[in-house]
Amino acid sequence: MPNCKVFFVSCFLALIIFQTRAILTQNEIDALNDMKMVWDNLGSSPFGPWGDPELDDPCGGLWDGLSCTNGHISRVSPMVALNGPIPESIGNLTEMRIFRLPQRYISGTIPSSISQLLKLQILDLSNNHMEGTIPDLSGADGLTDLILFNNAFNGTIPDYELPLLENINLASNNFSGNLPEIDILFPELLLVNFSNNQLVGSIPFAMSALRFITDFSVSANKLTGSVPTLPETMELFEAEHNSLTQISSQAFLHGVNLVSF
Repeated sequence: MPNCKVFFVSCFLALIIFQTRAILTQNEIDALNDMKMVWDNLGSSPFGPWGDPELDDPCGGLWDGLSCTNGHISRVSPMVALNGPIPESIGNLTEMRIFRLPQRYISGTIPSSISQLLKLQILDLSNNHMEGTIPDLSGADGLTDLILFNNAFNGTIPDYELPLLENINLASNNFSGNLPEIDILFPELLLVNFSNNQLVGSIPFAMSALRFITDFSVSANKLTGSVPTLPETMELFEAEHNSLTQISSQAFLHGVNLVSF
């Protein structure tokens, strides 16, 4: 009987270990190898003691900057300076929820393959040397944070629905065009920062319909028109260095911290 107990305990532990090991697809393995090759960190691995993803276990806790869910890569967030672009094969990591590379010396554009990351929740590429436009992220309907400030991105702000988006920070880039209908496209917004771009047109009057927004910054653009009535939840409104000509009489009824314009 004791031997039977030992046998069953051993089997149970083996099952746990098996369930926590990576079950990566070949596409995921290819993406990991590409990241190792591109982000050489001046000759050393950007992810600590990375081995061969086909032989070692990337989900075993020793691969710095990686996390797994159900045996697949769900987070890429190395904590060291990187060098080079994001490889196109990043789109192979279809289970990824969090992609964070703030201030990692990343260059180039956001690969179009990022549109394949339908489970993406957080995209943070802030404080890098990136350029180009934002690829279509409309398939990532669970995206909550889009943080791209302090780069050289251009084009227009996304004008498709991201129903769970809470934090969008595109400050200090080269975005142009009009502000999107944020009340319709991003109804869950809390924080908005579009400052220091080349945006034109007016602030949407329907922004008063946003139920949760607390901070809204559009400073240093080329906006015109009047400031609409602000939501009761608003705590900070920044719009200096534009050409706004009129303040709605109802705009600041709720003690908003207004930065002059």
